[in-house]
Amino acid sequence: MMTIRNERFYCFNENKSESVMQIDVDARDELPEINGISGRVLHQGSTALIIKEGTLAVLGSNGKWYINWEAIS
Repeated sequence: MMTIRNERFYCFNENKSESVMQIDVDARDELPEINGISGRVLHQGSTALIIKEGTLAVLGSNGKWYINWEAIS
């Protein structure tokens, strides 16, 4: 399950709201793609707390999630 904890509007991108977000997910396989949240586009710098692992993932400019500087497959 994914929960949006905080959302900061950045700009509009093709009629979608582009935002920097702080989200919570139970497991890393629940991390959304950059356009995986309806009506929104995730912007680089968004963060996700992966609760079961106790880790924090950060969204890079290439659209990939990173933990400790390593891309998540």
